[in-house]
Amino acid sequence: MRPIFLWTVLAGVLGCVATPARAEYNGEFAFGAGYSRVNFDSDSPLIHGRDCLHLDPFVSFSPIERLPQLRLGAAVGFSAALDDTRGQLITSGGETFFVSGSDANLLLFEPELRVSWRQTFGQDKLCFVEAGVAGGGVIAWLSTGNGDGSGSGTPRSDFEDTEASWSARAFVRLGIPVTGGIAGLEASYLRGGKMKFADAVRGDLEEYYVGIFGALKF
Repeated sequence: MRPIFLWTVLAGVLGCVATPARAEYNGEFAFGAGYSRVNFDSDSPLIHGRDCLHLDPFVSFSPIERLPQLRLGAAVGFSAALDDTRGQLITSGGETFFVSGSDANLLLFEPELRVSWRQTFGQDKLCFVEAGVAGGGVIAWLSTGNGDGSGSGTPRSDFEDTEASWSARAFVRLGIPVTGGIAGLEASYLRGGKMKFADAVRGDLEEYYVGIFGALKF
């Protein structure tokens, strides 16, 4: 998903929403947690189709008093693969590695800036639907093995590499008031650039996420 397309989506959301809403919450700190599916356009089971725990801490605020629906924010998402996968024989830098499926660790760190539009509804204007986009980067860490199998003539298993790329995200959030803050559901789709961990372990990143969140106002 190209950044210009994301900005077009945001402009469409802003143009479609015409009902004014008052700002019940200005600054917020929120924490989300849920399930994410990480895919690369690759045949490698080490990085494609991984089931992950995703954590989504973020802050946001409304910068314009007369336009409280518009919100800016920043997030530092984190995904960790929890599943086992198939093993694979890979090459990198002229070396050969045999990766056991149970030893393939994949972590993603996702810092980003966000802009969104929050539309409140209900009698007290406290429930809301919020849609937005974000841009930033992704740092991915792939680690396998425990150092065994490094003898002469035997493929090594202790492979490790870190890659980084740009990222763009579209997200939607549904929130309701609870004692002391807000709780709700959220979902997002992230698209990133190409990463190369090894000769046959490479591809463009995408991540689907669905989870719950809680927020405190400040």
